[in-house]
Amino acid sequence: MKSLLCSGLAAIALFSFVLVRQQYHQRQTGLSKIETADLSQPPARSNTSVSIPSERVAGRIKALNGFSWHYGYDIGLKDDKVVIQVRINLLPGEGVSKPDIERVEPSWERGIERIWSDKFSLETSSGKKYPVVIDVTFRGPEFHHDVIVRPGSGGTDELNWNLLDTSERVAHEFGHMIGLFDEYDKGALAPQNPLIDSGSIMTSDPGQGVIARERHFEPFRRWFVRKTMMSNVRIIHEQATYE
Repeated sequence: MKSLLCSGLAAIALFSFVLVRQQYHQRQTGLSKIETADLSQPPARSNTSVSIPSERVAGRIKALNGFSWHYGYDIGLKDDKVVIQVRINLLPGEGVSKPDIERVEPSWERGIERIWSDKFSLETSSGKKYPVVIDVTFRGPEFHHDVIVRPGSGGTDELNWNLLDTSERVAHEFGHMIGLFDEYDKGALAPQNPLIDSGSIMTSDPGQGVIARERHFEPFRRWFVRKTMMSNVRIIHEQATYE
């Protein structure tokens, strides 16, 4: 009898020890008794997107030749995309009607966004990418810029466009609206580190084939770093188009 009692007590003690070890293991690993961890599969990515309310950025910049102008846009982070919106008020000049402007608005909008939007992303040190999306609109009620539209062709600047201006030419003026300098000889060059680049959208009288460069998106990168407090954020070129 004494031997059976000792055996019973030993069995109870062993069971209690195993139970305590199992509970300890559950607390350490987060696995229940009936769950198993498949270590051959990578951890699931979070589907949670990051957003930062849009805000207005505006100011004046002065070029090496003394010429200065206003820049302005709204910028925010929505669904993991850096969205820059520029609202342009196209005003009919002498000899230009409202229908004339409405006729060129779609091609100008498409042309600007074709060159500037969905071409670059901001990539963090973790490898996560935040596409930069440019949203141009000619609808108010509030605007960042007023532009007088004149008939025919001719000289174009940030505040004066012509009905026959190409998409590349208005995309160049759009670059000034977001705070960029010219990149051609005798243009409104940056006072520090002036650049000459005939393949850039910021060259003189840009034609087909000109493109936006990584450096043009540096103001947006700085804004992103300041808002997210992330370090080692770089601008990368993207071939894909984001919807």
